Amino acid sequence: MDKFYTDNFLARWMNNELSEEELQEFRDSPDYMSFQNIVEQMEGAEYPDVDENESWRSMQTLIQKAPPKKTKVRQMYTWVSAVAAVFIIAFVFLLSSDAEHLETASAEHKKFTFPCGSIVELNAESQIEYEKGDWDEKRSLNLSGEAYFKVSPGSEFSVHSKHGTVKVLGTAFNISDRKERFEVDCYEGKVSVESPSFEAQILEKGDGVFFANGELNEREVKEIPDWMNGESSFYNTDIVLVIDELERQFGIEVKGEEKVNGTQFSGRFMHDELEKAAKTIFEPLDIPYSFDKNGDIVIQLE
Repeated sequence: MDKFYTDNFLARWMNNELSEEELQEFRDSPDYMSFQNIVEQMEGAEYPDVDENESWRSMQTLIQKAPPKKTKVRQMYTWVSAVAAVFIIAFVFLLSSDAEHLETASAEHKKFTFPCGSIVELNAESQIEYEKGDWDEKRSLNLSGEAYFKVSPGSEFSVHSKHGTVKVLGTAFNISDRKERFEVDCYEGKVSVESPSFEAQILEKGDGVFFANGELNEREVKEIPDWMNGESSFYNTDIVLVIDELERQFGIEVKGEEKVNGTQFSGRFMHDELEKAAKTIFEPLDIPYSFDKNGDIVIQLE
């Protein structure tokens, strides 16, 4: 995770020089939303008036004193690196300011109550971030991963994630935003779902939507999310995403998952016993596997 804090990496990000793999990994990291938040705050910031003549004179003095640069490209890269360094400083400042960060590790769930009485329960490997200081006026937070919210009546409550925003006044809903799959389920009241990937949706109690593979799909939901009952369920889902959830819930690694990429899985597994969960996933698909000495799973397809 620390590699995202270097000025070199952020400079390349700002210059659109990251590879597709690096960009996707950065977007999937829990820190991505924090850096995006810094960008939004900088874009919306108000800056003091500046005496242009005095600033020009000061700049000329600095230029005359500064040693000559080798190339214009190097100057530009140095400038971008400096701006990237500002990002790092701003990020560290946010971490030490009024920003509240809550996160869960693999195989961990966590419940938290906000100052307004609203409740969030985080699924494994998830994170939220919000500002404590102005919570009463602005109930807004960033989410990476999956969480269930039960919102007390009051001002608008908004949850921002990589693929969309959910806004409510008082309701209960679940939102999951992992890799390229975005899901929202409504359990009480109404929620508004906004995303650049599809038209805005209004969900009522019992409604759910999920966006995957460029398509928006509707579904009916139960009383509470399956993961809060200690199980994970899937319908026509790429098995790589199912394996990700298995790793997340049990804190293990599945080796060789690239061998089964593209295989679709429909079913569910419980979170109480790894061997039983693995059997539930792999045996119906005739995928051979074994456990190594560390308790990780090895897919044995050639």
